[in-house]
Amino acid sequence: MNRMAILAGCAFALGLFIACGNGSSESIADAPPIPKEGDPAFGVVGNALISDRGHSVDETVDMVWVGFSREDHWAALLAFVERGEDPPFIGGRLVADPARHLGFFFDPETTRVAEGIAVIDQTALDALEANPVERNWMLSAAVERVVPGG
Repeated sequence: MNRMAILAGCAFALGLFIACGNGSSESIADAPPIPKEGDPAFGVVGNALISDRGHSVDETVDMVWVGFSREDHWAALLAFVERGEDPPFIGGRLVADPARHLGFFFDPETTRVAEGIAVIDQTALDALEANPVERNWMLSAAVERVVPGG
């Protein structure tokens, strides 16, 4: 897919999210700040704020930014967003970092979306927050916001 098509898709998706939000009655005002360029969590192609809304084990809605540095993986996420859907699974290589909001981030070089994955690779934000084991993880999550990379 060419870069112009991806950028057009990003602009469309961003416009939808700014204009419409994600249909949730809960605010994302308490979301952690988006990673900045130079931050290892920053996705050069794009960044998605995800939450465990609808998938939470506890009473708290947790949110984390997931960076994307591969255009094909970002385009796959945007395809779900443009249809008004959350991807069945989103994730990548977890990097434990106690200084982060939930104690970890996903390596943007490895993040992707998937429709089917092995059960052993599935987890939840609540579980990762409690025990951020460094390996590839995929989770069910709601996409709250998408922002094209810088």
